[in-house]
Amino acid sequence: LAQLSGKPHVLSERDVGLLRRNFLEKYGQNPLSPACALKEQSRKDDDN
Repeated sequence: LAQLSGKPHVLSERDVGLLRRNFLEKYGQNPLSPACALKEQSRKDDDN
């Protein structure tokens, strides 16, 4: 997603759908951004 770094981070539903599909094709994982994954991980750590 490096090519998006120069633009405002406002994505339409269609853009998000395309990004998710591209991500799934590349990585075969849940279409979560690294930021979301980090937030989830830190939340789990806080619970412990």
